[in-house]
Amino acid sequence: MSAAARLRAAIAAAVILAIGMGFGRFAFTAIYPHMVREGVLSLRDGSLAASANYAGYLLGAVLAMRARAHSAHRLCLWSVAGTALCLGVLALPLPVWLIVTVRGVAGVFSALAMVAASLWLLVQRGHGRGAPLLYAGVGAGIAVSAELLVLASHLGWHSAGMWLLLAGVTVLAG
Repeated sequence: MSAAARLRAAIAAAVILAIGMGFGRFAFTAIYPHMVREGVLSLRDGSLAASANYAGYLLGAVLAMRARAHSAHRLCLWSVAGTALCLGVLALPLPVWLIVTVRGVAGVFSALAMVAASLWLLVQRGHGRGAPLLYAGVGAGIAVSAELLVLASHLGWHSAGMWLLLAGVTVLAG
């Protein structure tokens, strides 16, 4: 594999982590105060949603232990599609129990992104030297989602628009 191909592979895997972790897991932290202000969630509801996300991440990690390198590419695609769907669904007017459920499912897809992208780059592609760039995807996703949400906030967008923005960027990046 050429140096350019190795770099492209590491960037692609980092984008999977940016989506799964930065958008799918950590963007809730920035949108949550808007949801509280809008009356979508209370403090208790937000705690339940965050806990569901952590539980989903644990469940996803346990389930992903059975993943194999030959299916890693497909699992990466599923993690992106699932994350985009969860982000988009959160833009809808939902009862609290369904928001909590969607956050749990988003946690499963976040774990799948972490395991699948790692399997694809490190095992299937055999590119261990790409690990630093791969895992930098988490921080890059947090930073990009935060900047997008700051922009949306300055534009006066409500939480629903913020979720749709993240879903749209996820689809484009994916």
